[in-house]
Amino acid sequence: MIKIEILKTKNCPHCDPATEIVKRVTKKSKGVEVIETYLESPGGAAKALMFGVESVPTILINEKIAFVGVPEEAKLERAIKKAGEKNEETS
Repeated sequence: MIKIEILKTKNCPHCDPATEIVKRVTKKSKGVEVIETYLESPGGAAKALMFGVESVPTILINEKIAFVGVPEEAKLERAIKKAGEKNEETS
């Protein structure tokens, strides 16, 4: 399972477009879980502190920062593929 988490805020003009790209790209992939985490929530604030997030959207793939800002679809697809390959290596 590949876990993609989008760290975002409610007023961010770039967060919704980033979320749409992530959802569109992951529709094509099996075994991918997408989570949206708002930094305004206690859990989101803790996660931002843990990862040193200073800008949104920040996209984590398997608990590692993969993108800050709106990702290009092709780069996101490659990052997901690479994460899947790493998962297979550790299985």
